[in-house]
Amino acid sequence: RKYCQPTSDAAGLLRTAIGRLRLSVRGYTRVLKVARTVADLAGWISKLSETEEYGLYHATNAGEATWCEFAKEIFRLAERDVRVTPITTVEFGAAAARPAYSVLDCGKLERVLQTRCRPWPEALAEYIDQRVPGAAAPFSPE
Repeated sequence: RKYCQPTSDAAGLLRTAIGRLRLSVRGYTRVLKVARTVADLAGWISKLSETEEYGLYHATNAGEATWCEFAKEIFRLAERDVRVTPITTVEFGAAAARPAYSVLDCGKLERVLQTRCRPWPEALAEYIDQRVPGAAAPFSPE
């Protein structure tokens, strides 16, 4: 693996600290955004390279979520009991102002590739399942 993996003792220590200190993940509640997986992005780039349609493209999975909702979904899919605390950008103390709505329009990408960008929860479920086999609940659109 390309990622740093804690030893089992270190992972146990982290779990104990998180439980005893009641630590939680914090996520922005007012910043709407969309996600993309690297696999989807690579696929779109590959398909675009086969066209003569040059230019600027927005490339994200479909749908929108706050950073807080996104973090909650990650832990839900990975079957991790982690509390995610909603916070505002002011509470976080971000140095740079963040737009409240940063969802990108991928219409040009979809027109050129003649496809629809799949929903971010579906892409995220696949990503999590590849890293934690069997953990991701199947995606089902509402």
